[in-house]
Amino acid sequence: MTFGFYLRWAIQNLRNHSIRNLLTAVGIGVAVAILICILGFYRGYRSSLQESIQMMGFHVLVTAKGCPYEAATLILRGGQIPMYIDEQIYQKVAAHPNVEFITRLFLQTVPSDDGTRFNFFMGVEDTFLKMKPWLSFQRGGWFSSPEADEVILGFNAASLLEKDLDDTFELGRFPRPLRVVGILDRSGSQDDGTIFLPLGLAQKLFDKRNKLTGLGIRVKDLGELDRFVEDIYDLPSVQVIATAQIQGTLLRLVESTRSVMLSIGICAALIAAVALINTVLMSVFERTREFGVIRAVGGETRHLFLIVCLETALVTLVGSLLGSILALSLQQGAERLVQAMLPFSPAGSVLQFSPIDLGAILLVSVTVGVCCGLYPAFRASRMRPVVSMRYGE
Repeated sequence: MTFGFYLRWAIQNLRNHSIRNLLTAVGIGVAVAILICILGFYRGYRSSLQESIQMMGFHVLVTAKGCPYEAATLILRGGQIPMYIDEQIYQKVAAHPNVEFITRLFLQTVPSDDGTRFNFFMGVEDTFLKMKPWLSFQRGGWFSSPEADEVILGFNAASLLEKDLDDTFELGRFPRPLRVVGILDRSGSQDDGTIFLPLGLAQKLFDKRNKLTGLGIRVKDLGELDRFVEDIYDLPSVQVIATAQIQGTLLRLVESTRSVMLSIGICAALIAAVALINTVLMSVFERTREFGVIRAVGGETRHLFLIVCLETALVTLVGSLLGSILALSLQQGAERLVQAMLPFSPAGSVLQFSPIDLGAILLVSVTVGVCCGLYPAFRASRMRPVVSMRYGE
């Protein structure tokens, strides 16, 4: 008898109890989909985070001491940043020999007129474009002066506010309307949702003359980055954050989250494995007399062992394929859920499925499924013909 004969026999046996086997396969599929999403989450988040960090355009961020953590919370909640650095700090940092580019930043959030969202404003200067040369204008151009009554909108901000070139931008606290002089192309970074103001105008509108939220710095020699950070730390009342530190901190948080999610996925996989063993054992017991007849007419134990293992492998394979299809089809929904749950979600896709990961999970799941079928297959192969044929009488 050929392998094809055993395969057709196994498929026919599974079709005899199609509903039960399908439910078992669905359980396996859910477990596989969870594991695929967990692997895809870490791969996608790490890649998107690295890209977002690079899109910041600078190597070091200098802010007021204590500001990074409190300010981040306040910005997310729509509050005002309570701590600033003076312009004198900018002059001292800019004089460092390892500074290639430096740009002054002034960040604020203001609630929209209807109170449904917060608008994110960033006061910038000409050097901001040098830090981010990939930014390009879809329409319009840069500010005419550091205190001009003008505004530049990120791609998403322009769409959300429904503003176009030369439209006026009005906000309750501003004494006069601002004219839209530029709209940026989509960059896939946080700049897409930002409303840019000339630095001098932003400081004046928010009554913070000669005050800055932070300094973005690109160094000449990354090998001397640690020494540069130490030098800046000597300045009074400033906090120095390297983008590598931001990335490392966020990845450690994500690693903890992934560990919890992976534990859930393993629990789901164990439940699916137990359900598979139970299904196959039930099938073996129901066919006790059938196996007895096969043994009585000359069937060998290895034939029965092979049949049960094939059935288990087929159920696992179908479940794994269903899980892969489920994970791929629900990618966008799962991605939105993950982004809503994370305290910081970088721009770009946070779920990236690799063909290598999909193939590895498929191979591992089928292997585990076959292992789950070894005990039921052993029970089937060890049945005594006489006892088996009298089973149920």
